[in-house]
Amino acid sequence: MSANDWLPAIFEWIGTLGAWGVGFVLLLYFPAALLAMPVAWITMGAGALYGPWTAFGLATAGGNLAANVAFYLGKRLGRERFQHWMLRYPRLAEIEGAVGRDAFRFVFLCRLSPVAPYGVLNYAFSMMRVSQGRFALGTLFGKTPGNLFYCFLGAGARSVVDAVSGNVEKGSAHYWILALGVVATGLLLIMLTGMAKKALRAP
Repeated sequence: MSANDWLPAIFEWIGTLGAWGVGFVLLLYFPAALLAMPVAWITMGAGALYGPWTAFGLATAGGNLAANVAFYLGKRLGRERFQHWMLRYPRLAEIEGAVGRDAFRFVFLCRLSPVAPYGVLNYAFSMMRVSQGRFALGTLFGKTPGNLFYCFLGAGARSVVDAVSGNVEKGSAHYWILALGVVATGLLLIMLTGMAKKALRAP
């Protein structure tokens, strides 16, 4: 069974839970972070269920808490092994040193990219000289544009489905606002991603 089959079913079920569904969406971020899975689908699903702003709150809280749990576990369980790797591969030590000297900047810039692997980065940064605080702040601010984009994208997709099926309860202004939100956050994300790539390439 593909993701296209079971993801809609999961969120359809969550939609029947009422207020409990909000808590369930929050919990979904934790296994995704621990198993190094993508979380964009959770954020989009939350946008479709609860609208962009409630979904943004869920993505910010759930995504960041889950990322910090994964980071903490990675630091406790993987740091020592990574140090052994650095002895065998000096290039790793150079990368670790560069990241450690400006940890917040590296975390922030990597998080700006919507294609950067959310779960993998949690563990990668945990093995380097990155403190929990700098990781938490870099993740919080760096993930904000992407979270907004996926929240508006999910809400917009839901509105399109409702409109096509004739289940229209809101005025046209609502749909224009959602469309503008998707376009605006998408353009912002493209711009910030380009800036992040240039900054990471800079010496």
